[in-house]
Amino acid sequence: MTESEVYEKWVRPMCREEGLFVMRVEQPGVPDVYMAKNGNVLWGELKCVSKKIGLIKPSWRPGQLSWIRLNAHYGNKNICLILYYEGQVYFLPPRENYAREELVCLKDLYLKNLKTI
Repeated sequence: MTESEVYEKWVRPMCREEGLFVMRVEQPGVPDVYMAKNGNVLWGELKCVSKKIGLIKPSWRPGQLSWIRLNAHYGNKNICLILYYEGQVYFLPPRENYAREELVCLKDLYLKNLKTI
């Protein structure tokens, strides 16, 4: 499945069900998904991984994790990885890799910050 398909099939419908404004951003150097509600913003970087054994390693482009870390350094913690793996979508903190047992979706935690008035 491609990132565009994951966005159309999973991310956009889920965000609309949650009452969020959601938009796919197609621009180098900016995360793929912009989500907002009540003046709060969450950025999501879409990645699809099909590897079945070993560590799960999203294919980060050069500079993507550095950009995320730089934003976090300046106080922006509202950036997540939206990972499609084995037919499921996970909202995770962005990292180089994950063990299979670390794949616990944190969607509710990330979206809770958007719904705060």
